[in-house]
Formats: sequence, structure tokens, C-alpha cells
Amino acid sequence: MSVKPFSKHVAFLLAEFISIQTSSRPIHPRRKHDIVQGIYALLDLCGEHGREMMLAAADSLGSGGRDLFKSLVSEWEKSHRFKGKV
Repeated sequence: MSVKPFSKHVAFLLAEFISIQTSSRPIHPRRKHDIVQGIYALLDLCGEHGREMMLAAADSLGSGGRDLFKSLVSEWEKSHRFKGKV
């Protein structure tokens, strides 16, 4: 199954997650861990161009949204991103 149809929608899902987390009612920390694992899987799908597009769009969510997205991508790169090494 191709991921291309899904990759077009990843940025919107990530933007919604960031919007929720920066709102007055963020996701409870106990549930956030599981959701973040899903966010990492979405980051795998969106590719470099998608992440750059998301970073530009995060500006519309304010500095908190941009900082949250940068933090998610940083943690994803450290702990989840496939680097081709075993």
C-alpha cells in the first residue's frame, strides 16, 4: 500500500495536534506519550519538504506552536527517525 495519499494530509494532522497542545485544554500527559508515538509515525510519512512546510505553517500558531513543532521534530530525529544504521 502506498503512503502517498496519506502524506498529503499529514501536515494538517500535525497542525491540529499543535493547535490542541497550545490551546487552553491540551492533551493529558498520560495520553500524550501514546499520541506522540503516532506523531512520530506521521513525521516519517511527511518527508523533509512536508516538515519544512509544517514549520512555516507553525508560525501561524504563534511562538508556542513553532517551539512545540521544533521540539517534536528534534525528539523524532534523536529517538525515532530511521538513519539506515542497525
